[in-house]
Amino acid sequence: MLLFLLACDPSLSVSHDGLAVDADTGLGPLSEGLSLARGTQGTTTSDAMLAGPGTGARLGSSLLLLGDGDGDGLPDVLAAGLAETAQDRLDGGAWLSRGHGYGRGSVASSADLELEGAAGSLTGWSMCRGDLDGDGQQDLALGAPQHSASAPWAGALFVVPEASLGGGSINAFATAKVTGQEHHDRLGQALACGDVDGDGFTDLLVGAPGRDKGSTADAGVTYLLTGPLSAGTSLTGAVQLGGRWPFDRSGQSLLAADLDGDGFEDVVLGNPSEGTGGAVYVVRGSTSPASVRLWSADHRLQESKPDAEAGASLAVGDLDADGYVDLVVGAPGRSDSGEVLGIYGPLPSSMQLASADFRWRGLASGDRFGQSLALVDLDADGGADLVVGSPLSGDGDSGSVFVFLGAASGTSTAWSADARVRGAQDGDFLGRSLAATEASVESSGLLAIGAPGGAKGDKGLVVLYEIP
Repeated sequence: MLLFLLACDPSLSVSHDGLAVDADTGLGPLSEGLSLARGTQGTTTSDAMLAGPGTGARLGSSLLLLGDGDGDGLPDVLAAGLAETAQDRLDGGAWLSRGHGYGRGSVASSADLELEGAAGSLTGWSMCRGDLDGDGQQDLALGAPQHSASAPWAGALFVVPEASLGGGSINAFATAKVTGQEHHDRLGQALACGDVDGDGFTDLLVGAPGRDKGSTADAGVTYLLTGPLSAGTSLTGAVQLGGRWPFDRSGQSLLAADLDGDGFEDVVLGNPSEGTGGAVYVVRGSTSPASVRLWSADHRLQESKPDAEAGASLAVGDLDADGYVDLVVGAPGRSDSGEVLGIYGPLPSSMQLASADFRWRGLASGDRFGQSLALVDLDADGGADLVVGSPLSGDGDSGSVFVFLGAASGTSTAWSADARVRGAQDGDFLGRSLAATEASVESSGLLAIGAPGGAKGDKGLVVLYEIP
């Protein structure tokens, strides 16, 4: 997996292709100065597009937005790619660039350093950010679910201080490394950072969906590594949240968020492989988190539609601006096209996802609508807006991203979206990943969209929209 840390320039408006309305004209932009406009548009309406460094890089397979490390007024972007080699091996690496004036150039030509993962490890498949070692500075956690040092595909995770990133092997900069215990554990498939035990230190949640739980094969386990983390951190003694049944493969998607307003971040687990159609669980944070099997979770949201893959993606935010945190669940296999289901807070202890407060449905069979999600206030009205990735949408799997402003109710299709960005070419897979952050006193906000099949030779693209 290749990783690219990119710094963006707010002056990077690019020419339009006639599919969208220029925000500067005032003809229906989502918010003043935002280049993402209402209606359908191509990626050329973005503020910047960043191409991967070479053939098979597949930049944009996963994304993470960081702070403004270079003081240019915009968040930096951590972008990962599969980095397929001529030997069909998925290697790892990272490119750091804090330069200005990106535009449409190749990342490699502008990068300041290269951070390399182990061969075939998929380093960067999952990522999160927080002060994991308790020194007051931000750190990056990177999952490598196919890392094979301890056993084939046992997986690993790395913690790297953001301020000390340098060129070379990730092992040279990692202050903590934790490896999976057994063959095909796939430790690091999903990561989430948050203060689950309320002690003021950031904790790290790590999914290992291939891990057996006792005699339950491939039940999956999510480990809670309580902060501060150090070189001696290991899975020994870690709190374990174990899947319920064989082949549930729990721990494929994770979030840490305070859903009930008690000051503790809660653990949200998406289990798209569980049962008939997947499930979502919430385990509340507390001063003394304990190991449990998920049948003891505080909230259970169950999907009954076959092959729905509910929980493949997760997002939280206050869509209706009522002060409660809402939960949005991606089910990219539901109703063939994929669906996104929303539950307004506070969450019930148990429910069927068919009873969700709203559902958005994809356009056509196989679109994978809901593969990725983001919640961010795009129109500055105080409520979160929903961004949905549909990477197989369109003829030839060009992919699309849909924007839905504000609260919703009932069931509607993506034809009702307030905005849509379409991939430019067959096989772009636009919307495979999403990341978004709102404006702060330090920087503008940013919406980043991954298109790992974009650019000639599957170099991959990251499409950026500034949020003023």
